[in-house]
Amino acid sequence: MRISLALFSTILLAFIAPLAVDACTRDDHCVPSSCCHATACVDTTKVPAPNCTEVMCTGGCHMESLDCGGECRCSKSQVCSPYIRTGMPPDSSPQHQWVDLSNQPPAAPQKIIRYVKRLRK
Repeated sequence: MRISLALFSTILLAFIAPLAVDACTRDDHCVPSSCCHATACVDTTKVPAPNCTEVMCTGGCHMESLDCGGECRCSKSQVCSPYIRTGMPPDSSPQHQWVDLSNQPPAAPQKIIRYVKRLRK
């Protein structure tokens, strides 16, 4: 009986412990979830950041990824979210827009291309 109670307590703690960790409060708590072409972000107050010291990525800009100037931010709901640049104008451009992909399903590449073309008009 003692073994089953100890096992139950251990399992219960495994589920409750992650809930006790605070949510992100600052943008610097949020980092890309993978070393190359990340499409999501992780909260470093909950999980460690990926170790990218010995990783080499391709240099291309991949659609719907944090490549080419996207960044991770702590949203108003205190969740780390990817913010993807659309249109890729220079940083000082007034047409520069951000798209928060945290609550959107992945869009087909053609939809994104049409959206970017509309932004440039």
